[in-house]
Amino acid sequence: MHFSRIVSFFAFFLTLGTVTLASPALAGFEVVKRTESNDNTDSIKEILSTVESVVEELLPEIQSIVGQKNATLGEIDALVQEVVKSISDAHVALLVFGTGSLGDSVNTTEIALVAEKIIADVVKFLEIVDSTLPGLLAGTTTSLDPALAGLLNELNGVMPDFLSLLKQLLDSLDGITSGTLSRLSFVLVTGLFIF
Repeated sequence: MHFSRIVSFFAFFLTLGTVTLASPALAGFEVVKRTESNDNTDSIKEILSTVESVVEELLPEIQSIVGQKNATLGEIDALVQEVVKSISDAHVALLVFGTGSLGDSVNTTEIALVAEKIIADVVKFLEIVDSTLPGLLAGTTTSLDPALAGLLNELNGVMPDFLSLLKQLLDSLDGITSGTLSRLSFVLVTGLFIF
């Protein structure tokens, strides 16, 4: 009688322990399975959103500085270098994806829309300076152009149809043409597109 109670007791705890141990293992399997089939769109959008937020934060600041009509090249260049750093950081972060490695695991349209917004904001940023203080941009875009071109090329390396889609999106925007980009000294960026 005592023996059957002891066996029942051990059987109960053995079953409880097995169920408890099996649950985390199955949950871990589900997490791995979801990660393997996960869409990389959110990861890339998160990387690009850092650039977007830096540019959006700097727009009011550049408007304020330029509005005073006594902005110096040093002040403008410092803000441009913040944008360049965020673009360069995004470029480095994208390197982990490798060339052409994403295939169908990314929504190129969503990424192109974010990149379009970044380019539009950068152009807006620079046009504010150029329209208020003509000639001040002459030396500031020399680092911005290759940084932006490098980021766009990296995105195209990860998603081979990215640049053609981005060009279509930019063509639909008012005011962003090869002339606008060239006037703002975006030689490398305009070289990526056939306008």
